[in-house]
Amino acid sequence: MKRLIIPALVLVLAMTTFNTVALAQARGNGNGNGNGGNGNGGGGACCGLLIEQLGSLPIEALSQEEMEAVTFLREEEKLARDVYATLALSWNIPVFSNIARAEQRHMDHVALLLERNGVPDPVSDDTIGVFSNPELQSLYTSLVSTGESSLEEALRVGATIEDLDIADINEMLAESDNLDIALIGHNLNKGSRNHLRAFSRALEMNGFEPYEAQYLTQGEVDTIISSDHERGAIYDEYGDVLANCGGGNGKGPGNGRGSGRGRGHGPGRGPGNGSCKATI
Repeated sequence: MKRLIIPALVLVLAMTTFNTVALAQARGNGNGNGNGGNGNGGGGACCGLLIEQLGSLPIEALSQEEMEAVTFLREEEKLARDVYATLALSWNIPVFSNIARAEQRHMDHVALLLERNGVPDPVSDDTIGVFSNPELQSLYTSLVSTGESSLEEALRVGATIEDLDIADINEMLAESDNLDIALIGHNLNKGSRNHLRAFSRALEMNGFEPYEAQYLTQGEVDTIISSDHERGAIYDEYGDVLANCGGGNGKGPGNGRGSGRGRGHGPGRGPGNGSCKATI
C-alpha cells in the first residue's frame, strides 16, 4: 500500500466577490432556493444491504498480502476520520464534519471484513489521533499541522487523502481475487470519489485553485470531479450497482429574493445518519 506524503502546497489567495441581497424585513417571506442540510436516511439502510450482500458471499481464505492490505486499510480509514474530525474544530464549514461521519462508516465496513475473516483489528484504541501503525501515527500529526495552517491547505489535505485512498483501494482490488475485499473495496471507493468531489467543490466555492492529482492521474481525478455524485448507490463485488438507497431530504436556508429572508427547501447534501456495525 502507498504511504501518504503531502507535497508542499503553495497558498494562492483568490478573492471572490459576493453579491448581497437586500433584506427589507428581518422576518419576511423570501422566495428562497435553498440547498438542504443533512439527509436523514441512507446510512443505516445502505449498510443493511451491504451487510446482507457480504453475508451471502462464500468465505475465502485471505492471503498474507490480503490480510496486511485490509489491516492497513482499517487504520487508513481511521486516519481520514481523525484528520477531518480534528480539522472540523478549526474550520467552521460542514465538509469536514460531514465526511468524518462518513469515514466512521468506512471504518465499520472494514471492521466487518476483518471480523468475518478472523483478522485481528489494529484499532485497539479508537481515540482520535491514536494509531497502532507508527507511520500513520506520524502522518496524522503532519496532516493536522498542515491543515490547521489555512482553510485552503485543509481542503487540499482532504482532497489528497481521498486521492490516496482511491489509488490504494484500486491497487488492492487489482491484486486480490477475494470477493469480500472486492465488495467492500468497490463501496469504499464510491465513498472516496464522493468525498473527492466534495473537497474539490469546496476549493472552488472558496475561490481557491483546483486540486491537482498526487496519486491518481490528473485525467482520473478530472473524470471523478466532473461526474455526478453517487448518491445512495451500493455496489456488488463486481463493481456493478446492486441497489440504490438513502438520500434523505434536508431543509436549509435559501437564498431569498424579494422581501425578507427566504427559507428554501432542497435535497439534503450531507451523508445520511446511521452506523454500519453488525456481526457477520
